[in-house]
Amino acid sequence: MIEELLNLEPTKIKPGLEGKIILLSGAEKCGKTTFCAQLPNSLIIALEPGYNMISGAHVMPCETWAEFKKIVKALKDEKLKEKYKFVCIDTIGLLWTACAKYTYMQKAEPNKEISDFETGVNQISCMPEFTSAIMDIAKSGYGLVMVSHIASKDVPNELGYKYGTSIMSDLNKRPRSFIQGLVDLTITVISEKTDTGETQPMMYLRECIENGVLVSAGGRYSDLPVKAPFSYENLVKIIEEADKKLGASGADMSGTKTAAQSEETNDKSWKEIQDELDKVLKELVEKDSQNAEKIRDIVANYFPDGAKITEATSAQKDLVEAALVDLKELLAA
Repeated sequence: MIEELLNLEPTKIKPGLEGKIILLSGAEKCGKTTFCAQLPNSLIIALEPGYNMISGAHVMPCETWAEFKKIVKALKDEKLKEKYKFVCIDTIGLLWTACAKYTYMQKAEPNKEISDFETGVNQISCMPEFTSAIMDIAKSGYGLVMVSHIASKDVPNELGYKYGTSIMSDLNKRPRSFIQGLVDLTITVISEKTDTGETQPMMYLRECIENGVLVSAGGRYSDLPVKAPFSYENLVKIIEEADKKLGASGADMSGTKTAAQSEETNDKSWKEIQDELDKVLKELVEKDSQNAEKIRDIVANYFPDGAKITEATSAQKDLVEAALVDLKELLAA
């Protein structure tokens, strides 16, 4: 860990739209699907129909969470990374529903309904599955666009009473909080009347109050326009201009990896961790029989009440890996 901290490099920004993570919310027929199809080298994971009138799109139908997991695993392949630069999930709300159904069947808890996992108190049980799959796509270096419908929600004051209305993604609160913390851009598309009476979809890029309604939008760029006509070409121009301003302010724009890629670690399988643990424990005892007591002390820091690390489950993977770091330091001493 000391060497890792000493060798840390300053962060760099990867310019352009490629590699960005976007939550794109809007009403039906506002152009969200067309936007996804216009992204260069994009793969659309379609959980709902709507591509019959769009030419040239690469669409992979997906109806279940099990199918989605297979797609995510395949996307780690280098050949697919060369072919596709963007992955679009249409819609992220339906994907959450599929994840909730999968978790409900997996848990098989009596007296529970699917709704308890989708919208109720058991949402938290779905989060490990949901977050790990989304992060796997982001860490693979793809640009990621998560499409959502919009919903009008009451905005409470500090006493809990409604005092206004907000327009935001219709995704449930717990997964929405995770997504909003992950994305580089939250874009909300609202169709508005022009001066000529025509309807034009406008993309909101910063949170604002429009006609008394709080529109949820924003991201990691600090000086984007509040709103602009919605199109792929227009967003590319806006991001290019924002990148120029960042560069002029002194930011290092020479990055070749996204932030999610930079966080990528070489995740080991549970079997690999178990094998490494067995090997380290064996070598420690062979090195010095008195290490047995030291091993128990280290394990007790992570597994109290006399629990054995060799009987840990895959759900305790992080604890085992943390203990392994200490055990390997003991072996190297």
